[in-house]
Amino acid sequence: MIYTYIQRIGLEVFTILGATLYSVWRTMSNGGMLVGDCIVVLSSISSISFALSNLIQNLAEFGEHALFLEDVRYFLDYTPKILDGEKELPAKPNALEIKNLSFKYEDAKTDTLKNINFTWNRGEKIALVGSNGSGKTTLVKLLLRLYDPTSGEICLGSDNIKEFKVDNYRGLYSTVFQDFKVFSLSIKENVLLRATKNGDDELVSSALKESGIYDKVSTIKGGLEAILTREFDDNGVNLSIGEQQKLSLARVFATDTPFVILDEPSSALDPIAEYEMFENMMRATKGRSVIFISHRLSSAVLADKVLLMENGEIVEDGTHAELLMKNGKYADMFHRQAENYLGREVCTNE
Repeated sequence: MIYTYIQRIGLEVFTILGATLYSVWRTMSNGGMLVGDCIVVLSSISSISFALSNLIQNLAEFGEHALFLEDVRYFLDYTPKILDGEKELPAKPNALEIKNLSFKYEDAKTDTLKNINFTWNRGEKIALVGSNGSGKTTLVKLLLRLYDPTSGEICLGSDNIKEFKVDNYRGLYSTVFQDFKVFSLSIKENVLLRATKNGDDELVSSALKESGIYDKVSTIKGGLEAILTREFDDNGVNLSIGEQQKLSLARVFATDTPFVILDEPSSALDPIAEYEMFENMMRATKGRSVIFISHRLSSAVLADKVLLMENGEIVEDGTHAELLMKNGKYADMFHRQAENYLGREVCTNE
C-alpha cells in the first residue's frame, strides 16, 4: 500500500514537473513568456510544493503507523492457549470443586494463587472478600477458564473443566466485572447482548427493575429503544457511572445461567443502594450459584458462605456469623468498616 501511494505521488509530481519544463522550453524557444505560460509555471510550482509536502507528511505518518504493525502481526498470528475439550456439558451442572489450585502469571516471581480449596455447591451464594491484590479477581477468571491453573484443577461434577468445549463452558456463567462496558446500542440490546426478538420487552423491564434502574429508563425518551452514548448518535443518552453499573447488572437478571460471578458489581453505588441491590440479587438468583466480590462487608451478611483471601490464599471461611464468632481477621475487617458508619463508640459498646 505504501509503495502504491508513493508511485501515485511520484507520477503526479513528474507530470506537473513535465508540464513546467515544457512551458519553460517554449518560453526559451520563443524568446519570451506568454501570460498562459506564466500561469502554468506558477500553478505548477505551487502544485509541486503541495505534493511534496503531502508526501513528506504521509511518510512521517507511515513511520508512526509502522510502530503498531508488530502488534497487528502478533494478533493475527496468535494461537489460543485455552484449548477446547471434547466432552459435552452435563444437562444439569452441579457443584464446582476447586482442588489445590495454584496460579502464577507469566514472568511473575511468586504465585498469585496458592493451594486454593473449596466447593461451590449448587444454589450457594459465596462472598469473596479481602484486600486489593489478594487474588480474588484472578480466582474468578480461573473459574471462567480465562486462564488455566499452574497446578491443581477445577472440576464440574467429576470432570475437569478442561475437558469441555470452552464456549459451552463459559456459557454457563453470567458475569459483571469492574470494567463493565456500555455499548452504542439500544438499552434493550445492552441488557440482552444479543439480537432482540418479540416478547423481550417484559424480560428487559423486569431485569431493569431488579437492578434498580428502571425508574431512570422510564423517564428517557424512547424507553428501551433509546440509544446509549453519543458515539454514533448525537441524540444518544449518557448515563452516570452508577447508572451504567446498574445497567450491566441487569444483564445478569435477564439470563438464566446456573452460575453467576459479580466482581465489584456495586463499586459506584452508595452503601444503601448497594445493600438493596444485593438483596434484589439474592432474590432474583434463587436456585442459582453466585460468587460476588465486594469490599463492603455488609453485603457478605447475605451470603451462605464467606471466603476471606489474603496473599493468594483462603485464610478464613465460614458463614458471616461463624467468622464473627471466631473473632479473627474477617471480624476485625468487619468491625473496622462498621466504625465508619456507626462510630467507634457504638461499635465498642456492642
